[in-house]
Amino acid sequence: SVKKDVPPSAVTRPIYGILGTIRLVAGTYLIVITKKKKVGEIFSHAIWKATDFDILSYKKTMLHLTDIQLQDNKVFLSMLSHVLSVDGFYFSTTYDLTHTLQRLANTSPEFQEMSLLER
Repeated sequence: SVKKDVPPSAVTRPIYGILGTIRLVAGTYLIVITKKKKVGEIFSHAIWKATDFDILSYKKTMLHLTDIQLQDNKVFLSMLSHVLSVDGFYFSTTYDLTHTLQRLANTSPEFQEMSLLER
């Protein structure tokens, strides 16, 4: 929502989550969720299925790479895209999917009050 530092030529699009970063031959890439589908709820918390991703390079150019490095990077990006196309990436922005219900029931009140990021 802060647009003062975004150049007018920049392309903007919504993202629904950050899957993480990965370092390949050409440098670091950011993997973001660009499409999602609601698949259910747990205790009134929405559960989403990530259905599409973008792999964004931190680098603006690949002029520093040799032809072999460019080819290797292309192969790694293809492999990464294939893994991301496999069904089964789920997330929730308000519920902890990383712990079982039994484990959550046995945690301290302090743990329950922590943000999902802190957990």
